[in-house]
Amino acid sequence: MFNKLLSNRFFVLYFLPFLLGILTVFSFQPFNFSFINFFIFPSLFILLVYVRKGSESKYRKKPFKKNLFLLGFIFSFGFYLSGIFWISYSLTFDESFAYLIPFSLILIPLFLSLFNGVTTLVVGQYVNYNFPSILLFSGAFALSDYVRSKILSGF
Repeated sequence: MFNKLLSNRFFVLYFLPFLLGILTVFSFQPFNFSFINFFIFPSLFILLVYVRKGSESKYRKKPFKKNLFLLGFIFSFGFYLSGIFWISYSLTFDESFAYLIPFSLILIPLFLSLFNGVTTLVVGQYVNYNFPSILLFSGAFALSDYVRSKILSGF
C-alpha cells in the first residue's frame, strides 16, 4: 500500500509536502514540540531525493525542475498558511479591514513560499543520500530564511 501511495503523483508532490509543512508549525509557540523537526526535515529531504530520482522515470510527463519547485513551494505554503494565520485573525477586529482577510490568508503565504520553492529548485538537482547533500540541504534552507528575513526586514 505504501508503494502505491508513493507512486501517486498527487500524494507525493502535493499532499505529503503540504502535510509536512502544516506539522512543522507545531514546533513553535504555543505547542513547543521542537523535536518534531527532527522527523519532518529528514522526511522532506528523503522526499526531495525521491522526487529527484522519480522525476527521471515516474513523473516524466511533467518537467523535472517544476517537480522540485512544487515540492518546496507546497511544503512552505502549508507551513506559512498554518503559521501566519494570525495576520488574518488580527484583521477581524475592525470591519474596515475585513476585505484584506483573503489577501492576507492566501497571498502572503504564496509570496513567502517562493523563497523555499526556489531553494528546492536549485538544491534539489544535487541531492543524494549522502552527508554532503544533507549539509547542502540544511545550509540552503538556512540561507533562504536568512535572505527572506533581510529582504522583508525580519519578517
